[in-house]
Amino acid sequence: METRGYALPLNLLIRHLLAGESYSAEVSQAVRRELYGYFDELVFTRLDLATRRLVMELAPFEPFSAELARLLSGSSRAGEMLDKFQSVTSELLPEKADTWRYWPIFRNYLLWKFDNEYDGERRRALYYRCGLYYELREEYKLALECYSKSGSSDKVMELLMRNAELHPGTGHYDEMEPYYRQLPEREILGSPALIQAMSMLCAISMDYEGSERWYKALGDFASSRRKADMAAKEARSRLAWLDIALPQRSVDGLPEVFTRSFKLMRAKEIKLPEFSVTSCLPSGRSKATPQSAPPTAPLAQGSHGTREKPPLRKGRWHGEAVTEGSQSAERPVKGDPSVAFGDSSPYAGEPLETEKPPLRKGR
Repeated sequence: METRGYALPLNLLIRHLLAGESYSAEVSQAVRRELYGYFDELVFTRLDLATRRLVMELAPFEPFSAELARLLSGSSRAGEMLDKFQSVTSELLPEKADTWRYWPIFRNYLLWKFDNEYDGERRRALYYRCGLYYELREEYKLALECYSKSGSSDKVMELLMRNAELHPGTGHYDEMEPYYRQLPEREILGSPALIQAMSMLCAISMDYEGSERWYKALGDFASSRRKADMAAKEARSRLAWLDIALPQRSVDGLPEVFTRSFKLMRAKEIKLPEFSVTSCLPSGRSKATPQSAPPTAPLAQGSHGTREKPPLRKGRWHGEAVTEGSQSAERPVKGDPSVAFGDSSPYAGEPLETEKPPLRKGR
């Protein structure tokens, strides 16, 4: 028996050893029964019924938060119950702010009671509610585990289809691969999103033959339906996406692929799913650097808030050299994006203010 720093089972084990018994599986089982009896008599039965149910229902899900406790119990006081439980038992280990887990031995006890006192229907309902919690937090792997244990195949399929719509750089293909592999082929062939996901998953796994097989299946899905059918349009869109994204395709044909996809998009025959060269991560060029920061200037108040206003510079509109200190530069055309501060400046594209010539009298 692993105690992991929990002193009570060691105390019980020492009593058996002092009585002349040798350590064995039978002694370990005896210690476990005594320990569970202690938890029953001195911990669990001293809790009110609502707290008993809460701590037992949280046992399968670690780490857990007060938010999850409220969702599983349906009580707005779940956080207070956990705080009170911790103050009288010290069986909770803080994970981080507002997140806990049980001592491993006490959790084993709670799981034992959970299996004995909850029938299959109650357990499935509990796993379904927890799956919904993880789904809302976009923790899809944990959500799939809960939905699988709840027997909700529809929710498993829905999550896999939703994940298939993400770019591979942000999708959870590695974590969800076992669930994709478990899907019946007839279910996959009925969804363009799942066929696309299987083609990309095989390509990531370097199973290029399998990837091309699923690519062909997606083409058959599109060709077997009328052109105006929205399902066929989705399939054509995902085919165009795969033409660009599949790693085994040669780059030599990419210009033609881009041209063809652009024409289809202009004709509104396809709509490309999410696609990002940087896997939807921010580019390093978007970060401001001290060298490109504009000089400090007075703030100009406008109807849409405040912004720094570039300083006035004297000069004519076109072609005249403007001298500042020892440096001179050719005056750009008004409205040039690189005026005054360069392409990387937040003011790029704003016309530079100049002194207007005085009014002249006349007709």
